[in-house]
Amino acid sequence: MRVGCRPEKPITTSNSALRELQEWLRDQRDRTGQAYRALSVRAGCHATTLQRAASAETVPKLQTVLNYAWACDASPDEARHLWKRARYEECRLARGGRSQIIPRPRVGRVS
Repeated sequence: MRVGCRPEKPITTSNSALRELQEWLRDQRDRTGQAYRALSVRAGCHATTLQRAASAETVPKLQTVLNYAWACDASPDEARHLWKRARYEECRLARGGRSQIIPRPRVGRVS
């Protein structure tokens, strides 16, 4: 537990995969005991960027998630996997919850 830090903003997203990513990010930070300011030095990005990654309504950039994971000595593979799921779900929700159906290519000659 970090001493002297403000509490995290509540996670309010309706994207369950994003919620899982954000909870994972928070767990990694809690494990290290770092404040966002200290984490930002290791991650090489602004503390606000990291804080938004763990609480915003939209999926953060992959590089932000990877930097966050690296700064916490967490698995980049797990971070990438969770990010991909969150991004997929964000796109699916933007289409009204439908999966995109891709038409099969035609094989053969066209007359």
